[in-house]
Amino acid sequence: MQSGERKLREHSPNARQVLGLVALLLGTVAVLTVGGFMLGGLALAVVIGIPVFLFFSPVLVPLGIVLFLAVSGIVITGVAFVAFLSSVSWIYNYFKGRHPVGSDKIEAARQRLLGSVHQATEKAREYGSYAGGKAQEAAPGA
Repeated sequence: MQSGERKLREHSPNARQVLGLVALLLGTVAVLTVGGFMLGGLALAVVIGIPVFLFFSPVLVPLGIVLFLAVSGIVITGVAFVAFLSSVSWIYNYFKGRHPVGSDKIEAARQRLLGSVHQATEKAREYGSYAGGKAQEAAPGA
């Protein structure tokens, strides 16, 4: 019998393992208990809260809409103010010659625009002299 008893002792858990299992079970029970209380509290809050909300909804819904619009207006105003400040800062730096981010693109667009204006002016001069020559051909005595 001694060999069977020895095998049983070798495979049985020690005190540390038993305490770990007890702690795990107690923790699980505690978490499930707290979760149950929270679920019950939520159900109670819903049962009490829905009639109260329905009773006060003629006041709460417009109040919520007004608060939403007020907060949205404040946020939009803040964003617009920050955009204004950053654009004024960019323009100030541009005219001071400090080359802010993107100023190279502005200069390239300016050069393209000046080139287009120059081309249009040349075309207008060519067309004006061409039209003047045709008018003299049509009415040589004029």
